[in-house]
Formats: sequence, structure tokens, C-alpha cells
Amino acid sequence: MRPSLLKRLRATVTSLLCFAAPSLGFGQVTDVAPNPGAAIHAIGVALGVNDVHMQDQYLTPFIYRGQNFSARVTYALSIGNQRHMIEGTFSTGGLASDAQAREMTHYAGSFSYAYLHALHAWEMGGVPARIFIGAVISSFAMETDIFTPNSINWYVRVEDGYYWSHALSLRMAAEYGRPESDILTIHAEIPLVSIVSRPEAAHYQSQRNLEVNENFLNAATKGSLAFPWDSFALRASVDYQHTIGEHCAVRGTYDFIFAASDRPLHMDVYMNRLLVGLEVLF
Repeated sequence: MRPSLLKRLRATVTSLLCFAAPSLGFGQVTDVAPNPGAAIHAIGVALGVNDVHMQDQYLTPFIYRGQNFSARVTYALSIGNQRHMIEGTFSTGGLASDAQAREMTHYAGSFSYAYLHALHAWEMGGVPARIFIGAVISSFAMETDIFTPNSINWYVRVEDGYYWSHALSLRMAAEYGRPESDILTIHAEIPLVSIVSRPEAAHYQSQRNLEVNENFLNAATKGSLAFPWDSFALRASVDYQHTIGEHCAVRGTYDFIFAASDRPLHMDVYMNRLLVGLEVLF
């Protein structure tokens, strides 16, 4: 993936925000919830596949890709015009390249808390619709091990790469539907400020890299301050919930995730994640 793609993504997101912000307005919200005072709790588990495309020049100049197992656990609270969500995700699997006879093992995980508040509400065909804005506090980590296959040599680990970001992000969302039947939600978020941890260019001669190789959790405290023009990231999702009983719902989610960094060398990754799961409502 070329750096020019990153520039185009940054320009596109900036243009969308400049266009959308004044058009949404901060007018009075007309609450159209069936029961504005009732709190709806949901605990969900979902499984699926994560299609990963990655280029990390710290490890290799080639693009690696693969379909990995993915899982997600969520807790959500909806009350009137407010939305709270705690989310944890994990994915793991192999990546390969047509241009290089090596293999990668890729791990990715995240944990986040999001708060959204409705800016505006209306009805479309008698069905409630809302626009939300809010903030997300998140931690997103990736670890990548690159190997030489058995056909060339013993299966020996060659190098470790990693990316760990703690971020405060802006999230915007649109919701259409009723909790007792079907709800379609679209949301997008970009980090406003983050603390990003990446390997040092010295590879195994770096004490910090050695500490992370011994215990990956050490990467969580090795980051430095970054802004969107330093380390860009984007997440966009389409989410559909269908209620199948008083206390149960089926949820399907498509996630697009993009992250990039130029420390110490250029890295970018994008993921297409598809998840299907069950939720318990109470």
C-alpha cells in the first residue's frame, strides 16, 4: 500500500468532517424512543472472519494478507438519547505474500469504551432515526511474527513487529430502527490524539525491542504522543440488530479498520472484519 493512499484517506476524512459538522447542527433533540426512560442492557458475543492486508517495512517491503479468526465481546447500554458501549475484540491467524517465501503470524486485539449522545432525531416512514456524536477511549494492539517456512529452513522466528495505540477518538453515528424489532447503525471514528508504540529501527540491538520481544505487554508503555498527521487511523462500521425474542437478538457487523505509522519505517494495515453473534437483552 503506497503512502499516497494514506494521504488520500486523510484528505477524504477531513473533507467529510468539514462538510458534515455544520450540516448536523446542535438543535434540540426530539426524543422518539418507544420508552425514553427505559434502559436497555445488552451483552453480546460474536464470531467471524478478519480479512487482513498489511505492509510493515520494518519487517519486509512486501504486502502480506490472510483471512483470520475473529471474536468480539460487548456490553451496551441504551437509555433515551445516550449510548454506552464496552467492547473487546481479538483476531489471530496467518498471513502470506505471493512475492516472498515467508509466513507471518498476526495477532490483533482491542478494548474500548464509547459514549454517544444524540444530536438530532426524526422519523422516516414512522421509524425513529437519530444522529449521534461522542468520544471513544480505546487501546488497539497488533503483533506480527515473520517466519522462514520449513521448506526453506527450520521453522524459526525471524523478526517481531508490533503496533500499540492508546487513543481518544471522535465517533459519529447514525441509527435507524426500533429496539423491539430491527436497528441499523452506521458509525465512523478517527483518533484525535493517541500514544503509539512501534519498534525501534535498531532491531535486536535495541533494549526496548528486546523487552517487548520477551513480554509483548511491555509495548503498552513504550509509546509516544501522536496526532492524526503522525499516525493516522480510521474505523467505519455497519451494524444490524434483529430482535428474535423479549431477551434475545441476533447482530451482524461489518468493520473496516485502517491504521498507519511512519515510525520507524512506514507501516499500514487495513482489515475487513465480518462478525455474527447473539445478544442477551435485559
